[in-house]
Amino acid sequence: MPTYIEAEVELLEFIHQRGSVSFQEIFELQSRQKLLFGLNIGLADILWRHRSRGEIDYDIKEGVVNSRIQQQPTL
Repeated sequence: MPTYIEAEVELLEFIHQRGSVSFQEIFELQSRQKLLFGLNIGLADILWRHRSRGEIDYDIKEGVVNSRIQQQPTL
């Protein structure tokens, strides 16, 4: 089972490789890879932190997360 940091890196790579993903795809990835997001509070923290850095953007109503960079994410 991956650590929290490994799960964060895998999630960000997934988003940046695809350019745009739905929350449903993220939940499926989480389930399939058994990523540790801790009751999805960790997931919200990851998304908020990387959104504040300008690396991703998301729309809750649309249920979509979009990559805003073409390089490796920072932690």
